[in-house]
Amino acid sequence: GSIETIDTTHHFGSISIAEIVMLCAAIATGLGWVLMQYLLNKQFYTPYFLNGTSMTLGGLMCLIHAYCFEPRPFITAGNGQEFAFYMLLMMFVQNIVAYNLHAYLLQQHSATLIALTSFVMPLMTVVMSYVFLEEPITITFFACSAGVALGLFVFYQEEFKKYQLGNS
Repeated sequence: GSIETIDTTHHFGSISIAEIVMLCAAIATGLGWVLMQYLLNKQFYTPYFLNGTSMTLGGLMCLIHAYCFEPRPFITAGNGQEFAFYMLLMMFVQNIVAYNLHAYLLQQHSATLIALTSFVMPLMTVVMSYVFLEEPITITFFACSAGVALGLFVFYQEEFKKYQLGNS
């Protein structure tokens, strides 16, 4: 039979389902970093254990989501080796390098700062899209960049004050 997918173009007022999901993902990411820092600071668990647990649970949730909502087959005949290569490369870079670096940084800095600096990623995506895909950069990019820069500056001032008070 045919498999139905969720149409994310439906809107609730002026916000689409896709935008709502992205907002929930951003909130969950921030809360996740706060929880991870709490567990690291209380020394309940090691960064590697927390990273492995979060990656395993996240991977299982993605697998369940893909099974329920994505059309089949996931891997077409003839591209299994290429798929496996890129999947393993992505797993290494994301799960072993990036998330362990995040866990290390959480031991050195506040979860709020780590979550806030992650907002730089979309800006880098726009720059890479311009360089590699020759996509145009709109005025919205500059407005968002200014907002991120202002947020980082304001927050850094607060962090710096806390650091000075702690070392006085």
